[in-house]
Amino acid sequence: MERRIPSYIAEILEHNNVNTKEIKAMCYGDLDEDERICDIYYLLDDRFIHIVHGMAEIKPVKRSAKRITTEFTFISYKTLLVEDIKELKVERLISTTRLIGEIEDDMLLIGTFSLGYTKRLEIFTKAFSCVKEGKPLDTKIPDDDTCCPKCGIRYPEEGIKICPNCSNKLSVSARLFGFFKDYWKKVIVIVLVMLIGTAFNLVSPYVGKKLFFDEVLTEGGSMYAMVLAVVAVIFTVKLIGTLLGVLYSYVLATIIPWIVYDIKMKIFTAMQRLSTSYYTSKQTGALMTRVNRDSNNIYWFFVDGLPYVIVNSLTFIGITSVMIWMNWKLAIVTVLAIPLVIVVYRFMWKFFRNFHHRIWVHDSNLSSLVSDTLNGQRVIKAFAKEDVELSRFDEHSDNLSGAEVKLANAENTTFPLV
Repeated sequence: MERRIPSYIAEILEHNNVNTKEIKAMCYGDLDEDERICDIYYLLDDRFIHIVHGMAEIKPVKRSAKRITTEFTFISYKTLLVEDIKELKVERLISTTRLIGEIEDDMLLIGTFSLGYTKRLEIFTKAFSCVKEGKPLDTKIPDDDTCCPKCGIRYPEEGIKICPNCSNKLSVSARLFGFFKDYWKKVIVIVLVMLIGTAFNLVSPYVGKKLFFDEVLTEGGSMYAMVLAVVAVIFTVKLIGTLLGVLYSYVLATIIPWIVYDIKMKIFTAMQRLSTSYYTSKQTGALMTRVNRDSNNIYWFFVDGLPYVIVNSLTFIGITSVMIWMNWKLAIVTVLAIPLVIVVYRFMWKFFRNFHHRIWVHDSNLSSLVSDTLNGQRVIKAFAKEDVELSRFDEHSDNLSGAEVKLANAENTTFPLV
């Protein structure tokens, strides 16, 4: 059996003297016999079909919206003998699916399901046939868990079991950097300009402050009263640093747009190879957001994110080295504050990531609404639903703007305080 039994179902089975290791297959149902919403688990072993009926409630763990747990309210438990059932059949209706058991000359309604569970039901009936005939179970039971089994965080997308918390971020970064291979000459120029610019950033404070105040304006200094010459040196250093910054920005701006173009083309090309079921299970706006917004985020990551991380890291190393050279005791006192800053920024990263995720969701919902509305204008006008669509657009647009305002207020409050 490929999928695991939920712990709360396993406890009920063990309480009824059922060995969970002997379970061959399992199927989940969301409706009872009267088509009321509930949670029913159908579990198959060599002798019985075990039916556990209850209501599951999803609740956050430790006041976190990401880590969740399931509280199951038990209602009933019953079994059906495998030897009494000749055959299991799946009967599709207009809006539901039924699991029917043939017992002698009669038909027994075993369970009612939403149409989305039809495929799982068919797999379950195949597993029943294998058990009934004594054949080895060769069917694979799909795992429809919504949370990562390693860390417990919900998957961002239904049906795609990729956990952003447990995924290998280095491999993703390596794939992104792979787009630079066709621009390696300009990349070398960027790195060189970045290193030289960082060196000038380190020299500039020394020339503009320490040298100017200690050696030029202080009596007895080695360059006392040579104000004009030192000012010219300061101006030259600033000018060279500015020119290097312009060159760096120019080269970067000529590379990154083409890299983003390559990324968009690869995303769109890969989407053309996906199945029809993939598109039917996804919103149009979410797919549009992947092609446009996500690729633009990568653009700003390479333009505003990664370069400044590299420059600031090199600057930090250089400034720390100079501080230790000048006064190692004062440098140690200054560096002691760094762990606190790191802890605060790690907390802020998780805090702001929730804001960015909300914006992404609201943006994809708004894009889906606009796409559906524009494509269905004839239907909207035929039924005079313009005001209804305007109200829907106003709601989604308000949600997006509200999420962006919350992010802006949080950033403009948190960063100045830090």
